[in-house]
Amino acid sequence: MEEINKFWSPDSIKELWCPNKCFMQDFNDGERDECCACHSFPQWQKTDTFSNISYISLDIEIDDVQGKHSNLVTQKTLPQGYTYFGVNHQNGLLKKMPKNICDFRMVSVDFTGNRFFEIGNISCLQKLDTLILKRNKIHFVSNATFVGLKNLRVVDLSENVITLIENNVFGGIHVLDIDFESNSLRKLDVTNIFIPNKVFCDNKYSTQNNDHIEITNEGDFQLSNSSTMMCGSVFMNNSTLSGYPVLLITKHIEMNEIGRYLPCGQYLFQGSSYDCDCHFGHLLDSSLDVIKRIYKKGNNENICNSPEPLLNMGIEEVWVNESLRNMMTCDVIDNCTKTRSCHCQCTIQSSQKRIIVDCSNQSCTRFPDVVPDFRYNYDLVLNLSRNNITTMDFKDYFRRMSVLDLNFNPISVLEDNFNQMGNLKEMTIQDHSLKHLPKTIQLLDPNIFRFGKNGIPCHCDNLWISEWRIYKNASDNWKLYCSNYVNKTFEDIFYVIKDCGEENAFNHYFIIYTVIGVAVLISLPLILSYFRYELMILHRRIKGVRKNAQKEWKYDTYISFDVQNECIRKFVILELIPFLESTHNYRMYVPCRDSIGGDPEEKNIINNMKISKTVLMVHSKSVYGFEKSKLKSISNKGGDLEAIEQKNRRVEYSYAWSYFTSGYLKDMMIIDFDHDNQNIFNKLQTKALHRLGMTFDICNRTRDVKTYILKFLDRPIKLPTVINANVW
Repeated sequence: MEEINKFWSPDSIKELWCPNKCFMQDFNDGERDECCACHSFPQWQKTDTFSNISYISLDIEIDDVQGKHSNLVTQKTLPQGYTYFGVNHQNGLLKKMPKNICDFRMVSVDFTGNRFFEIGNISCLQKLDTLILKRNKIHFVSNATFVGLKNLRVVDLSENVITLIENNVFGGIHVLDIDFESNSLRKLDVTNIFIPNKVFCDNKYSTQNNDHIEITNEGDFQLSNSSTMMCGSVFMNNSTLSGYPVLLITKHIEMNEIGRYLPCGQYLFQGSSYDCDCHFGHLLDSSLDVIKRIYKKGNNENICNSPEPLLNMGIEEVWVNESLRNMMTCDVIDNCTKTRSCHCQCTIQSSQKRIIVDCSNQSCTRFPDVVPDFRYNYDLVLNLSRNNITTMDFKDYFRRMSVLDLNFNPISVLEDNFNQMGNLKEMTIQDHSLKHLPKTIQLLDPNIFRFGKNGIPCHCDNLWISEWRIYKNASDNWKLYCSNYVNKTFEDIFYVIKDCGEENAFNHYFIIYTVIGVAVLISLPLILSYFRYELMILHRRIKGVRKNAQKEWKYDTYISFDVQNECIRKFVILELIPFLESTHNYRMYVPCRDSIGGDPEEKNIINNMKISKTVLMVHSKSVYGFEKSKLKSISNKGGDLEAIEQKNRRVEYSYAWSYFTSGYLKDMMIIDFDHDNQNIFNKLQTKALHRLGMTFDICNRTRDVKTYILKFLDRPIKLPTVINANVW
């Protein structure tokens, strides 16, 4: 019975026929397309089924013994209808394509076992479907080789001596079957291994002798919502890879979502070895079923070549053994303190999702200023035991610290910042010299802290420590002793010191609070008047943007600057605008560029500022007119261009303030370009913005103005849809 086939095209260009079995089985869309990618065929391969199609295999005449010059000939009279041509010349002496190959509608070229040193220019073969140059002497493949060959379906360059394949070698060409097996590759880019948003059948790069291949990602291709990985099988068996290819393209996704991007297909790396470090350990977040599919079968053939404890162990053995999984670590150098007196060892441990910073048994006298960071926001474990630290100075990284070991340090002071250490799960501080605890510590669970046998004096001033431990059910396993009582804990002594002269204390505090209250009532109106603009900004922050304002936004930002100032004009036009628009895809309204000619300036300002998400104002000494004489000239000299510009900038400032405080704008920001004098125009508003961190001094070398502006603008209103674009 003749098999039924259905028309199928993977790219709306190729005209292929797919067996009905790919549609009859219980496949999802990806699995069905993968089946068709492996079993579909063009019409010219089955001319008995398609009567109006003819396929002629051409002969070849070689003009010289060196195989450089040859011609294609046909011994047949061309039939009626649509005719395709192919050539098959194996185990010959050819070194170049036949001179007249462009004269035929070539769909198949098979020069297996010849002497090609390069593929050459084949751009004229627009109908080419199959290219086989197996067992030749080709050593390099350029990413310009296949440009324009949109009908190309099969490429076989196996068993050559290829050492280099340029990245993204097929570009936009949708090839379904790729074979680069048994070559001499030393480097391979991920853009040749993974084909985003395209179904394929096989992509083969296996070697014969466990060759070492450096896996690169020169274009920083990353999986994201706009680059879903479709189905297809990748073969890289018997190779020593510098890294697992999947890890190089997963910076922007969580590893437990990898099955969404590799929904089907086989990823065979049998007989390959890996550095089983923290990067490989990220795969532990995926389900074992997904990993088995990515590895397919034969996991026991995949072995670790590092670190030393995991050498020659199978991947699956490491997977199921938690103690072995914990050995998947990476040493970190960046931001790891290494001074003569305080030398730290920094390690990433993927299985526990933490960074371990070990500075124990050194001569450290203070906390490290910085510690390594990681894109997955792992917890921080800091070991500073057996050092000479006396004060616990708060650092920014305390916010992500989960474990802190301060054992055997002469600690006498704990900073009052425990309210910012919500991630802390364990803190050991035995053999300390503490006399009191900061009050913010009561925001945390007392079972977090291990104070050891060294106690703290129990008295009326720290009675709250007893209440804290009793109220939060502190465990007896981690007692806090009173240093002025023998073998007594804070809980034991609570009722002994509870009567602390409460009446006298009440009178004392009543007088203090009364005096403070009177002072506040007297000074409150003055304070409110002086900080009225700050209050307006804070009220606006709390209230948020108007409900319908976002629907009207067309631009990410409206930029105001002094067009007459050459330095500012160059900075804005030549640096800032290209950086924001071209590199980061923001939509900007630039008055000198985008305003409608003929309309009044104020009308342009009103119409376009109100549909902007933010306003970015570049201040300079000349932007508003500093001298009183100039201010007068604005009303007297209507033709004075500089005076008109200064007036427009003041109008822009007034509208920006009004639209921001009334909720039409999400935010506004001032960049001080040349230490603008804030006392000249809108003094109090500008000072209020400065106090609340809404201004930026461009002369501040400690911060980058472009990075600051990106944080201010937040994400673009409409992200681009271009595949592989890194917009954020």
